[in-house]
Amino acid sequence: MIGLKSSNKQSRSCGSCALCCKLLGLVENKLGQWCPHCLKSGGCSIYDSRPNICRAFNCVWLTDANFGDEWQPLRSKIVICHVVYGDTSNLVFHVDPGWPLSWRNEPYYSQLKRLARNGLKHNGVVTVNVAKRVFVVLPNKDVDLGICDVDGKISIKKTWNG
Repeated sequence: MIGLKSSNKQSRSCGSCALCCKLLGLVENKLGQWCPHCLKSGGCSIYDSRPNICRAFNCVWLTDANFGDEWQPLRSKIVICHVVYGDTSNLVFHVDPGWPLSWRNEPYYSQLKRLARNGLKHNGVVTVNVAKRVFVVLPNKDVDLGICDVDGKISIKKTWNG
C-alpha cells in the first residue's frame, strides 16, 4: 500500500464519524450529499440492514495505524481509501467539499507529498478528490485533472529521458 505497513488489527472505531456516508456516495446519496440513512449524531439508521457495500467499507484511518490521529475524518475532513487497479495501488483522499482546501493544510500536505514519493517507488498513485474534481499529488507538483468520472482509473507511466 504505497510504502506503508498495514495494520490488520482494528483498534480505532468510527465513533460519531460518518463522513464516508457523505463523501463516497456508496448507496442512495449523490456524491457530496449525506446518505438519507445517516443520523445527525453519527451512525446509520438502518445499521443492522445496511447494504453490503457499507458493511465492507472501512476507511484507511480505521485500518492503518500509520495514519495518525490527525487523519481522523471528522478532524481532517478527509476520508482515505485504498484502491487497487491491476498492478497500481492508489491512495484516494476524499475531501469534504465544505472544506475543499483542507488537504493543502499541514500536517496533511507534507504527508501527502511523502506518500506520493513512496507511491512512485511502488507503482502507486496518490489522488485527492474534492467532490468530482480530482488532483494527482506528485512529489514535485499537484496536477488538477478537473472534473472526472468517479469510476475513472488513473495510472502513471514512468518514462526516462536522456
